[in-house]
Amino acid sequence: MELLTGAMIDYYIPQNGAANLEGTSNEFIQSLAKGDSNLRADKPARATVGGKAALRTRVTTKTSAQTDQVVYLYTVPREAGLWYLVLAAAPSQSNEFDPVFNQMAQSVTFPDGTN
Repeated sequence: MELLTGAMIDYYIPQNGAANLEGTSNEFIQSLAKGDSNLRADKPARATVGGKAALRTRVTTKTSAQTDQVVYLYTVPREAGLWYLVLAAAPSQSNEFDPVFNQMAQSVTFPDGTN
């Protein structure tokens, strides 16, 4: 399944079983890049998601229709992995979606604990 425009939340469990924000986020992005030769990730920046410390990484890639796509990947550490929030849009729509995406990132809440 491919996310062309919109948002998705999921969970990533690292290979070594322990999670830290920078290392596990980097591992996750590298695993995505292995499956997508078009994926290019900018340097992550500190951010918050729902009041929790996070990293925000701007990723560019191509859709299955070979159109350009901008993805904002937010990663939030947990004891056993990362919650991640994906916000995707076409580059021509990114200015239109940026305020909505920022509001979404601040309104997301994750359950406490490792569940």
